[in-house]
Amino acid sequence: PLKFWWLIRQLGADHWAAQATTILKNTEYLKQQLDLIHWPNWSNEYSNTVFIRRPNKSIMQKYTLASGFDEAFGGELAHVVVMQHVTHQAIDLLISDLQNSL
Repeated sequence: PLKFWWLIRQLGADHWAAQATTILKNTEYLKQQLDLIHWPNWSNEYSNTVFIRRPNKSIMQKYTLASGFDEAFGGELAHVVVMQHVTHQAIDLLISDLQNSL
């Protein structure tokens, strides 16, 4: 908490709000791109985590995706946590690799 307080004091609340807005927009972009290639995905409206059908092992390793299992959502899953470093370019690379794996 102290470090977070310090960061807010250094960078300002507007900076953090802008980052949060960008992260949520990039999360929506990821979902749109996954939908375009018909790759199953799920997320909550105000979440920066997108759950996807688990891709092959090489994609899992390349993008350091976390794996999980949930029978209600189709079994073998992975998830992408969209943070500041996840840009449209990084999303496009992931989408390309997923599409090429079909």
